[in-house]
Amino acid sequence: MDDGIVHLARRFFASLRVRPPTVAEEAWLVAMLLPAEADLYRAQSVADRRHSIDCAHAMVDDGPEAMVASALHDVGKTEAGLGTFGRAGATVVARLAGRDRTARWRDRGGVRGRIGRYRDHDRRGADLLAAAGSADLVVAWAREHHEPLGRRSIDPALGARLARADG
Repeated sequence: MDDGIVHLARRFFASLRVRPPTVAEEAWLVAMLLPAEADLYRAQSVADRRHSIDCAHAMVDDGPEAMVASALHDVGKTEAGLGTFGRAGATVVARLAGRDRTARWRDRGGVRGRIGRYRDHDRRGADLLAAAGSADLVVAWAREHHEPLGRRSIDPALGARLARADG
C-alpha cells in the first residue's frame, strides 16, 4: 500500500474519534486571526477545527503568521459540504477519476459537484483567505499545500515544516 493511502486511512480513523477543541484552545487560535479568518475557522467541522489547532501548535516556533497559515490551510473544504464518510468516498473517487476530471466537476450540483469542490479545496481556500485579507503566506500555503516542494512559492524549509505540521 502506498504512503498516501496509509496517511489517508490514518486521518480517516482519527477523524472518527476526534477530541473537540476546548474553549481555551479556540480562544488561543482566534486571538491570532483576523475577524474574517475567525469566521472561516469557525465554519469548519469539529474535526477540521481540531486539525487547525493541532497544526498551529506544531508551528509555534515559527511565529504567528506561520501558525495561522498552518491552521487555515484546509478552510476550502467547508465549501464541499461533505462529512467524514463523504470525504473518504470523495478521496477514493477522486483518486480513481483523476484530479483533472474531478476539477471539471466543481461547479456542478449534486455529489459530483461536492467531490469536485472537495478536491479543489486548496484553490477555494486560498480564494476565501485572500478575500478575508489574510497575509500572503497564509494564502500561498492554502493554495500550495498539496504541491510538490519544487512547485511552491514559499521558502522550502518553511514549506517542509508546514507539511510536517499537516501530518
